[in-house]
Amino acid sequence: MSPLCTTLSPADKLALNEILPSNVYKIIFATRATLYHAPFGTKEWSNSTLKGILVLGQDRSRSFVPAGVDQGEHCWFRLVDVETGRGVIWMHQLSELFDYRMEMAFWHTFRGRSRYWGLRLDDDSEGTELFLQVNNRILAMTEPTTRVIKSQPDRRRISSPLPGSFRHVAHMGVDDISTSTRTV
Repeated sequence: MSPLCTTLSPADKLALNEILPSNVYKIIFATRATLYHAPFGTKEWSNSTLKGILVLGQDRSRSFVPAGVDQGEHCWFRLVDVETGRGVIWMHQLSELFDYRMEMAFWHTFRGRSRYWGLRLDDDSEGTELFLQVNNRILAMTEPTTRVIKSQPDRRRISSPLPGSFRHVAHMGVDDISTSTRTV
């Protein structure tokens, strides 16, 4: 268990280790949290009723890592319910495009596939440390030394506009002769 789990009781740490065994998962950080969500285009937060120990971690085994993903890049959040023994009740994969924000020390937000997610953390000091740990992992995913330089724009880095925010400006493309972009 990581030393970055200061407010968890020994019983919580033991239960967490039974649910996420250390020989399979690396726990980078863990703290108590409640999960909230809001639809895109609004910030009307609703309590998901899911709460427990929020774990920032990664898989140790290559068999759990999706093909084409470097093991060092494969980090995730998991919300673990040790109170009722339900185990992992929510998961979210971190990617290099992960936009993680600390609105307040106890309130963190990020965009998911279908909605915004909010994390209400029980401890302010652990909230600040979690934010630093997540951003360190995101930076490690985007380090230029681990990336192959491509001659074309990476389509994964181009996101869809938010509902109602699209405004057509121009067509862009890649010139066949050079690697620079030009207006088509």
